[in-house]
Amino acid sequence: MRRASVLLLAWNAATLFVLGVVHSTFRSRVPLRDILSPGWFLCFLALCAGSAYVMGLPDLRSTVARTGLSAFAAPLLASGSFSLLATAFGPWLLPRFVIIGAPFALAPVNFLGSLLLRHLGTVSRLTTVFLVGTDSEVRSMVRDLDGSHQRPLRLVGSASLEAIEYAALAEQTQGANPSLLVLSPTAQLDEVVLAVASEAHRNGTRVRGRLDFSLEWLGKMPLEELGLRHLMFDVESVHSVLYNRYKRVLDVAISLALLPVFLFILPFVFFGNLFGNKGPLFFRQSRVGQFGKPFLIVKFRSMKPIVGNQSEWTVANDPRVTRFGNVLRNYHLDELPQVWNVLKGELSFIGPRPEQDHYVEELRHDVGHYDMRNMVKPGLTGWAQVNYAYGATKTDALRKLEYDLYYIQRQSLSLDLRILARTARKVVRGTGR
Repeated sequence: MRRASVLLLAWNAATLFVLGVVHSTFRSRVPLRDILSPGWFLCFLALCAGSAYVMGLPDLRSTVARTGLSAFAAPLLASGSFSLLATAFGPWLLPRFVIIGAPFALAPVNFLGSLLLRHLGTVSRLTTVFLVGTDSEVRSMVRDLDGSHQRPLRLVGSASLEAIEYAALAEQTQGANPSLLVLSPTAQLDEVVLAVASEAHRNGTRVRGRLDFSLEWLGKMPLEELGLRHLMFDVESVHSVLYNRYKRVLDVAISLALLPVFLFILPFVFFGNLFGNKGPLFFRQSRVGQFGKPFLIVKFRSMKPIVGNQSEWTVANDPRVTRFGNVLRNYHLDELPQVWNVLKGELSFIGPRPEQDHYVEELRHDVGHYDMRNMVKPGLTGWAQVNYAYGATKTDALRKLEYDLYYIQRQSLSLDLRILARTARKVVRGTGR
């Protein structure tokens, strides 16, 4: 995926440069270096790259029609954003010909480039997986595969340890011809399995234990594998002063940038609430923060007031959500007032979503190390939110916890920026919660 993104970025840069050359040669008759400022050119290119990512380019799973729509929408979004910059900072920072012409020049480049990269398999190569473990372990690993993946995966077979022989297992794995053999903790102690895995490894098949497979391919920490591992790593936001400062600066910067957006949409939400969501404008609720400290979260209200138990799990298509509230939720606009919580330091932009007190108590009894989740500051969005579908049950909460634990273990500025980019993609597409 990274290689495909770099190639698409290079093609975008070349196309924008050609636009500058055309403008310099045929329209302005001014040397290219005088009209194409390197700094602003790179800024525009970065906007084009960010917009392409938000729109899902390049993406192996997109349909041709959706790829075409995204191919035009991405540079249009970049041109519109850069035009606002040009308006704010005085004279146009790049020639209008380049900015206005970008959507028409980059659309075919994005479209054909994405299709070509998909055809060549550069976007991401499919990994075929074969699982080995006890019946219960295999069922648990199959469940893991049903979620979101960091890389495209396809299950091609599995074998149970309850009735296994060397010849049968070797024949099964050779017949399935997987590119990755995943062994459960029990399978890693079985000499028969290890002999087959060793032979597969010599033949070029990659071999992983369940934990390494989950961290590398699925982007989560399986609860069954947690054990003493909850003590065996540093938490960056607790143990690293430098990371903590970087993250706080990022939180404040994004909050200040979003304040004008909040003030701009506030009148629209007020009138929408007045006619389509009658009741209080804001919704306040106690949530559990870092180290278990409670705080009051603030959101635009999206549900009917005093209908049902507001402490119940919110489900997809929840009848308590109003029609106007559904619009707010789909585009995450109901979360905007939490910018105030971020400025106060109660929330971060990136982190596990804060839960209600009684949910925390309930889940703490089900998962021995659930309190690990509260070691870091909760966030507006997080690794679980960009990887897992809408969660409406206790089981969903436990599945999301696996992604939260991965984030806590792998905290870094680069992962935070990746989550922000993927959140922006969801917001622009209006895809759920």
